[in-house]
Amino acid sequence: DSDRATDVDEVELVVDDVGFRAALSQVAPGHYEGKFDAEMLPGGQVQAFLGRPLRVEVTDVNGNVAKEILA
Repeated sequence: DSDRATDVDEVELVVDDVGFRAALSQVAPGHYEGKFDAEMLPGGQVQAFLGRPLRVEVTDVNGNVAKEILA
């Protein structure tokens, strides 16, 4: 979140091309991680993400969404 990390409400990993969206968990201030099992992944494999744009969306407590393309 560009104005401050303390008002972050939700962080998600998004891969639009395959319809994937998953919440990430905060592990330390400003640091998030996601753990995904095969059932959550398109086709049951992480290879479905290869070559596709990955995006992190951060939503603050006011509902503002910041989007960052990773690849």
